[in-house]
Amino acid sequence: IKNGVNKNFRLNSETDKVMAEVDTENLTESHDLELEDLIGPVPEKNDKKPRKRKRCDFEKVYLENLPCAESYEKSLMHRDVIGFVSFTKTSFLITASFSGNVKFWKKLMGDVEFVKQFRAHTNTIVDVSVSGDGLYYATISLDKTIKIFDVVNFDMINMFRLGYTPDKCCWMYRQEQPITTLAVS
Repeated sequence: IKNGVNKNFRLNSETDKVMAEVDTENLTESHDLELEDLIGPVPEKNDKKPRKRKRCDFEKVYLENLPCAESYEKSLMHRDVIGFVSFTKTSFLITASFSGNVKFWKKLMGDVEFVKQFRAHTNTIVDVSVSGDGLYYATISLDKTIKIFDVVNFDMINMFRLGYTPDKCCWMYRQEQPITTLAVS
């Protein structure tokens, strides 16, 4: 490379040829004008002061309240008071909040893993019941509905609208029975 030009490159245009012949240390004003015509004007220096960063009124408070830990975890908590916690024979933990949310959790070795959430009811859940075999989960609510879940598949399988406000529910069937029965008062 000589004077900023690599001699191994093949010169393809008139501009490249002129640039290769220019000795940058001995430029005259006429060469400057010729170069400016070929390449364009040289950008001017930016002497503007940098803009001041916009500050938030409570920036210091926000910074002081940032969590400071080696690792962070996403919170999967309920946004309202948990009214019911059930554990099934199939190793699932099911939580239901008064706001109508139902969350399924899988019990693992030394840990509990979040699986799925349902916005099951539009009003307060008043009672829940897990079947004896741990396969079904039922919720009743002040919105006059019953929701039945398949626990193992994390799926809502039935929904019933009642003509009254329910108070209690309980599964009442044996595992060998072909029909599952839920009693609701």
